[in-house]
Amino acid sequence: MSTFRTKDLGDRITRIEGPGAVGMYLIEGDTKAVLLDTGVGILDINEFVHTLTDKPIEVYMTHGHLDHAGGMYRFDEVHMSHKDLELASTNTKAARLDYGEILKKFFMDGDWTEDDVCDQREIRVIDIADDEVIDLGGRTLTVVPMPGHTAGSVAFLDSISGKLFVGDACNNSTFMFPEESTSLEVYLETLRRFKKDWDDKVTDIVICHDYDVVPRDLIDNLIECCEEILAGTDDKEPFVHPNPIFANQPVRWAKRGGPDRKDGKLGNIAYRY
Repeated sequence: MSTFRTKDLGDRITRIEGPGAVGMYLIEGDTKAVLLDTGVGILDINEFVHTLTDKPIEVYMTHGHLDHAGGMYRFDEVHMSHKDLELASTNTKAARLDYGEILKKFFMDGDWTEDDVCDQREIRVIDIADDEVIDLGGRTLTVVPMPGHTAGSVAFLDSISGKLFVGDACNNSTFMFPEESTSLEVYLETLRRFKKDWDDKVTDIVICHDYDVVPRDLIDNLIECCEEILAGTDDKEPFVHPNPIFANQPVRWAKRGGPDRKDGKLGNIAYRY
């Protein structure tokens, strides 16, 4: 039966997965909690997350893609960079149903029905400011701008654990080929700025696909990928992905092995050529 699954990461941090196996994160303070991302919009994440805490919950989005922001319409109010508003507006009920059928057919993910997918509706979307500090009571989350995967991608640095929650801004498989992605030059600038301004404040990085907590040298590995792509010295491995919506696109991996690099390092970039 389709349901949500949880994993306790300690420090009052819970990873939540629903259909699509995309990680969402509930972070609790003394007075309120924050939910980072809302999944694909299949099943009621609002109802479920309130079974995990009795504190008031605020919802913050790392970016506007369907697999992260599809469930935003379960809430009356969310926080998201307005740079991704147009992107999030494409997450219609029809789009989420189509994506769900792909999950069923190719990933054997779920026995949910159309009734488990909420309608797209008018909600309040509050813009996220760069370096915004979210006070949860006894802990804070600081917004770190991370344009690249999308123009409005942001990360959140936790004051208690030192963990940086990056959404899809940095991944073992960072997609930089969608139309809504920035140039690789902009993304490289993002990563270098992060190293300069934030690196010494971070203990671990938390991602949403395939893994949860990963070492912070993920950033260094992605910088290396960017530099090699721009210099033309990357491995140029053909892009292969099990999701058919990515088929037949002029895309390459920077390093051999795709999401699981052959050299054993974590962090790869799929880019358009």
